[in-house]
Amino acid sequence: WARTTYENVFFIGGGGTDLLSHGYGLRPVASERFQAPEYEVTTEGLPRAATRKDFEFGVYRFTDPVPRPPDGWFDLDLGANDDLHVLRFHAREQTEGRTFRWTRATSYVSVTTIGPSAREVTLVLHDGGRPDAAPDARVEVFLHNQRLGGVHVGGGGFRAYTLAIPADLAGRAAASRDPVELRLVSTTWNPSQVLGVDDDRDLGVMLDRVTIK
Repeated sequence: WARTTYENVFFIGGGGTDLLSHGYGLRPVASERFQAPEYEVTTEGLPRAATRKDFEFGVYRFTDPVPRPPDGWFDLDLGANDDLHVLRFHAREQTEGRTFRWTRATSYVSVTTIGPSAREVTLVLHDGGRPDAAPDARVEVFLHNQRLGGVHVGGGGFRAYTLAIPADLAGRAAASRDPVELRLVSTTWNPSQVLGVDDDRDLGVMLDRVTIK
């Protein structure tokens, strides 16, 4: 309805939208990030300190549906125009010239292109330098509600981890009328609890890229 009334329709927001559909297209227009002061909470006087809180969002324009190639690859660079594809990840970050996001205990990637001939999913992961006191970094991978397997994410930087996709699963996923779900279940650790630092996030692993072919 909106596109029959207005020349341009935009979406502005961050991850966790569940907005993707094969009924229309979405083209990235811009990506913004800024900081605002976040003051300590106190009931006994004025705040004495403030930290900087990050805010980020992307701008996307609705377009006509994009034809799905029958045997097209899915290739998503996490942390770069990925807002519409991710759910329950931490905010974008960058290191070693790579953009990435930390996973949570359960994180989701919306896969918009998958062909019946797809036979593998490759995840580029980093354990983030977990201390010895933290549990091992392990990720269980599910595609279209079917378990593909698990990987142990070792230290030493980003590495590619590949899991096979059964032919029958690829066929069912390709026939889906909606984007399919790639689910990542990670062991997590909390830097505040383990190391006594200010970071109180529950961190899984660093995800740089997802490729399905």
